[in-house]
Amino acid sequence: MLWIAAAAVVSFVLGVVSATYGQRLAFPFRDSAEE
Repeated sequence: MLWIAAAAVVSFVLGVVSATYGQRLAFPFRDSAEE
């Protein structure tokens, strides 16, 4: 049971990191453009 919870947490963290990294690659100037 513990390894299932650990796998879920790791998958969630990797998903968030990959989504954030992907957005920065796609829109490297988005933060400055929105101001």
